[in-house]
Amino acid sequence: MSAPGNDQVIIALERLIAEARRGHSSYLVATMVGQGQKPMGFCAGASAMAPIATAELQHLAAALDIDISNKTLPPRRADIPADRVCYNVPISPLSYDFACWLVDAEMTRIAEGAPAPLKVCFWFGRDGKTGFNDSHREQMFRGVVRPMLDLIGAVEDPTAADGRFKQFFVSRDIAARAAAGAEVSRFRAPAGQLQAMRQRFDRPITITLREAGHNPYRNSNLKAWVRFARHLKKRGENVVFVRDTAQANLPIEGFATCPEASVDLHARMALYETARMNLFVSNGPVSLGYFGTFPWLMFLKPESDSYQYEANTPSFWRDHIGVEMGGQFPWCRPDQRIIWKPDNYEHLIAAWHEISADGALFGGAVPPSCPPWPSSPPPQT
Repeated sequence: MSAPGNDQVIIALERLIAEARRGHSSYLVATMVGQGQKPMGFCAGASAMAPIATAELQHLAAALDIDISNKTLPPRRADIPADRVCYNVPISPLSYDFACWLVDAEMTRIAEGAPAPLKVCFWFGRDGKTGFNDSHREQMFRGVVRPMLDLIGAVEDPTAADGRFKQFFVSRDIAARAAAGAEVSRFRAPAGQLQAMRQRFDRPITITLREAGHNPYRNSNLKAWVRFARHLKKRGENVVFVRDTAQANLPIEGFATCPEASVDLHARMALYETARMNLFVSNGPVSLGYFGTFPWLMFLKPESDSYQYEANTPSFWRDHIGVEMGGQFPWCRPDQRIIWKPDNYEHLIAAWHEISADGALFGGAVPPSCPPWPSSPPPQT
């Protein structure tokens, strides 16, 4: 399985190999580390160059010390109220993983009786400009992370830089709280976007595709989904595809797409709340379902602990998600289910007929504790 950062390690090594093949390099010193792995260090080349390599290592170590210090939050006070939280952008994921962190923070605020709204500071290092080491991270921050605050009634507040930070971005603690009887905080679409989406679509069935260039083995089985969509269309269902962000404007013959939902988080959430059912594979957007009020099915093939993608393994789900493979989130309704099977046509059909037959497709009213958020977040207190 691929450890966090492994892709970047491979890219760096490939660049070094390309440079070495030019024939100008005489000596190499390298080290590789991994969580739970014994560090590896090695050197090779003309030993006469070792003193130069040693001096360069000392410069590199000093630069690493400066970098680590820049990315380390100043010490937190013990009496910080739970309504003030800080997200350490340089060392934290900028992805849909933010959903778990945000829900956990909001549940903590409620449990401790701190005033609403939750105030979130996005901290960009001691220099104030660290965290966007590539364009994808910046895109995810602006398109997913920051807009997600509105879905739970939180507000961005730079003065909360002294706030709490919990370096944990999975749902295990949320699942434990829910199993103990706590109410899980829910995402809701802003009222304006929800009204506009309801005027556009009449209770559709949405199919959210994963079509990414990285880790393509996780992508949706497009052929199966289109075949399944034809099955639904013949039975009078209104099917809307939500394509991957990079494919947002590409059509799917015979079906509607919603490019706005592919690129705008609030529009995506509004579409999902408008739908009669929302269908996913294991990808980022399904986290909106985990903590949403709308119906959803997610298809995920169980793998062994030796599988290349750690997040699809039994130990990861048990130890980090808080759910045993084959189980369900303790807070979810009957129309919010994980289907522990790959997304081939036969499994899509079987799951659809099962959920339709037991009535779950038409159940699951929005809990009274989850009113829609206003068009803009609550005023800061």
